[in-house]
Amino acid sequence: MPGRNVIVGYAASQTRIGDASYGANIKDRPHAFLAERVIFIERAQMARQVPGEPYTRISVGEANEMLANGEAVAVDVRREDEYEAGHIQGALWIPVDDVIPRFAELPEDGMLLFICAVGARSGLAAEYAAAMGASPDRLFNVEDGTPAWIDNGLPTSYGKES
Repeated sequence: MPGRNVIVGYAASQTRIGDASYGANIKDRPHAFLAERVIFIERAQMARQVPGEPYTRISVGEANEMLANGEAVAVDVRREDEYEAGHIQGALWIPVDDVIPRFAELPEDGMLLFICAVGARSGLAAEYAAAMGASPDRLFNVEDGTPAWIDNGLPTSYGKES
């Protein structure tokens, strides 16, 4: 939108801010940053699908609700040492590079919530699952990542315990 600040980024910690029509830096209009920051944070809490992605992006809060309702399974796709350092309680552990060869281990019903540290590997894992035939309406990327899950005090397990 002309003359409006927009925030572009994968995660709140990786945002880039600028003017949509003039390319101005936020330093030129610091008062606009606050309003746009609030909009970005609100949008980060709503499920959304980006064109071309075969999954829906969700926050840790949304993932927690889906898991609590029994409608989903979390799939942690990080390395073993990352998984053991803390993961969603009850999560399946299938490293991203093993999603295709271990696809049969994923539940056939319900939502699949892929999670990593920042949303990159989990997005790739969701794409792998789609390529193997999983319906895109079952695939979700918890883009906040496991550190945000733990920081929010959500149900967490450690070590090899699921």
